[in-house]
Formats: sequence, structure tokens, C-alpha cells
Amino acid sequence: MFFGIVTLTFLPELKSLLGVENIAENNLERLVYDHDYAPIPREIMIMFKTRPDAIVRTTSSDQVSEVLRIAHRYRVPVTPRGYATWGFGGAMPTRGGVTLDLTQLNHIEQYDEKRGLLKVQGGAVWKKVMDFLESTKWQLPVYPSSAPSATVGGFAATGGLGYGSLKHGYLKENVVSATVAFPDGEIACLQRDIETMEPIPRDGVTLDQLFSSEGILCVFLDLTIRLVPRGEVEAPVIASFDQFEDAAEDLEAASRETAPFTLILNDGGFLRAKREAGFETVDVPISGGVVFGQYCGGRADVEKELERFSEITASHKGIVLSEEEAKLEWEERFYPLRVKRMGPTLLAADLLVPTSAVMETTRYAQKLARDAGIAAGMDIVAVARDQTVILPMFFSDERKTLKFMSHIAIVKKMIEFVIQIGGRPYGYGVWNSFHLNRAEPERARQLRSLKRKLDPRNILNPGKTLTVGTRFGLPLPAFVYNSGLELMWGLRKVF
Repeated sequence: MFFGIVTLTFLPELKSLLGVENIAENNLERLVYDHDYAPIPREIMIMFKTRPDAIVRTTSSDQVSEVLRIAHRYRVPVTPRGYATWGFGGAMPTRGGVTLDLTQLNHIEQYDEKRGLLKVQGGAVWKKVMDFLESTKWQLPVYPSSAPSATVGGFAATGGLGYGSLKHGYLKENVVSATVAFPDGEIACLQRDIETMEPIPRDGVTLDQLFSSEGILCVFLDLTIRLVPRGEVEAPVIASFDQFEDAAEDLEAASRETAPFTLILNDGGFLRAKREAGFETVDVPISGGVVFGQYCGGRADVEKELERFSEITASHKGIVLSEEEAKLEWEERFYPLRVKRMGPTLLAADLLVPTSAVMETTRYAQKLARDAGIAAGMDIVAVARDQTVILPMFFSDERKTLKFMSHIAIVKKMIEFVIQIGGRPYGYGVWNSFHLNRAEPERARQLRSLKRKLDPRNILNPGKTLTVGTRFGLPLPAFVYNSGLELMWGLRKVF
């Protein structure tokens, strides 16, 4: 649809602006950018124009602004992209156009040691930021489980809940300002009141509204993050349980009654998958689980917290393991999806669920896995005293096309289940967008209003979050999605 415009007029203008070396048009490079972390069958992908017509690499905020300004004028779709560690299609084109590679905007721009403020560009990787702060008296309040390759802007656009959220909340609650580029190329700085941390509106738009907007409203160029003091002591902790139900109750109690930086719950299925994938981990029965995490702060305070954690663990029939075992598990906390080696294909549903519903959600996930005849594992992160992000993982095999397509329905079923019990998908992108209206009706209305206001030409990351846009210019109807997956699920035993 856009190929003629892109090649004949739009790209020559971009090459003049950025230089030929920053525009990639060869098929091999474009192929690398036509997907993200999630495995999707070719039979489904054919509905979308996932391969960009070109990849555009920018090295400055002004260049991002110019690319968007020109794309807005030509009505060419633009898909912002970091390292594509999110698995819902957010960094994947649906209508071709250009992919805007932001990974070269990766610098730490300002560090205010006295005030504990750090200004960092949106394409910077979180691990780089963590390494920079390692020798300082400050640390990040929150960072994603994919920190070794996830970008700052990507995390801002896709939720901002992760390790540290249990103590410090969402990323957005710890950002004092952000520079963004809107779909028409306008650059704006949105701020919070430094004393109250309340967002300051700019032309009716606030910082909070742009966070978690999944790249459909703006591109995050940089964030100024309010850091937290590094603790005198950083103590990892781990406890094992023979029964997962005891571990789930322990997670709930420890999240409520102590003040950890992070607590994580893994079930026996996930731990087995880690071992079979070649990673060293705690050995517990398949019926059991582990709770691990980190406490940090003053020495006396941390000692009291650890003592209370031990008491809670004992009351739930758990055993607190050694400091060495705790350190090993803590250092291996990144990238739970590495266990996909067991699959060889991993289907995962990222879910925000009340902590009180962890056991119920886990039982349902295990039931679906049994019905499908596949293994499953659970990685669960406490992100508030009463909330968790649950990542149920189902081990399938995309090489067996029809059976794999029947397994894809599991993700839909998990989302429908958690909405019924007061939860929601952690993100939407392409594949979960059918659930937005039901899961977050007020947020859906807000996003639609902002999209009409900020991007009336629908050029920035089109076909995501609010509707599933196909290569044919028509949205994919929800009934086609629902009935198609239910049909495949019903035929799973035939395959």
C-alpha cells in the first residue's frame, strides 16, 4: 500500500536528511525487523504487512522529530522499536511503512548526584544504567525483568512494572520529566511537580497518560528518573516449599508484612524447566515452589525484615535456604523466558492479578496445560502489596503447526479468566488488543481520545492496542479472532 510512496518520495527525502548509511532497504535487514519475541504462525502473520519497507536509524532527538514530521506529511506508518523484548507485537509493523530504530539514542545525558536525578535517553538499555549507578550512592527504583536488553523508552511505553515496584511503585511514579516526540514530529517535555510528584498538564496531556500507551501516542526520547538511595545492605533471600499453595500464601504474607525491594515466586514446573534448559536452580518437588527476592536498607532494618521473613516462611511450612542459594537465584532473575529451550516454543501470558488470586490463577493455568497435553511453569513477581504480575508459560512446538495453533488459544483463555477475577493483561499490543475494552474500559476511552487528538492521521504504530489493523486496511473483527481460536482449541485432540 505504501511501497510506492516510501520508495519514490519519502525515502529520498529521509536519505537527504539522515544519510544513506542510516536507511536500510535490503530484504535481509527488513526480515529481522518483521517480528518481536513472540512466536506467531505464518498462517496468522499473512494478515499483516509485518515487514517494513525500510528501517530508519536515528542518532538524535531532532532526527526522530524530523522523521515523524516527514512521515506525517506523507501519511507513512512509523513503528518505533528498541530491542523488541516485548512479546505482544508492539514493535512489529502491521501495515509496512518504516521501522524507527531507536537503539542509538542510548546515552546517559545528566547525573545529579546531590539530588539523585538521572536523565537518560530512551534507547539506552537498563543494564547499562544499572552498571553506571553501581559505584554511586543511588540505585534505580524499578527496572524490568528483561533489563539486560530492554530499553528505557520501551519500558515506559509498555507498563513500567518490574523488579522494585513492590517497594517503589510504577516507573511513571519515579519519573520527574520526559521528553517525547508526538506523531507530527513536535517535541515536548512533560513534567511533574518535583515536590508533590503530581503531573503537570501540557495542552491537556499529562505524563501519566503517555506512559503505557504502547507507542501509539508518542516516542519517549528521554526520561529524568528520581533515584533511590542505595541500601547499606542488599540481602538476597530464598525459601523453598513442598507445596505451591504454601509458597503462594507466603508470597502474599511477606509482601504485606515486610518491605522487600522485590519478591518472586516460581513454581515447580518453572524450576524444572530451568534445570532442563541447563540453568542451575533450587531443587523442589514439582508440586512445590520457591519464594526469593531482595531486602535492602540500613543494616538493623534489613536484619529485622529478614527475621520476619523467616517467621512468615516457617508459618507456611517453608524452609529458608542459604545465602549462597539466595544469591544464585537472585543473580539469575533476569529473563524468565530463557526456559523456552524446553519447548522448543514458549507461549506466555503476561497478567496483572490480585495477589489473593495467585493460587486460583495457577490452578487454571495448570488445567489448561493438562487439557492441551503440554507442560507449564509460573513466574510470579509481586509488584504491590496486593498485586502480582504473573507470567504463565506453556511449552509447545511451533513446528507442529496445527497443534501449536490450537495451543495459542490458551493465552486468550488465561486473559479472559483473569479479567473475570479482577485482573487484566499487563499489555495489549496486537495480540491482546481485543481484551482492552473489557479489561480497562476507562483507559480504552482515554487512549482513543488521545489518539484522535495527537495522531489523527494514525501514522504512529497503527493497528495496535485499540484495534488490530491488517495489511488490507481493515481491522480484524473480534468475533473472527474469538471464534477462530475457540475452533482450534476444540480441535486440539484431533491434531
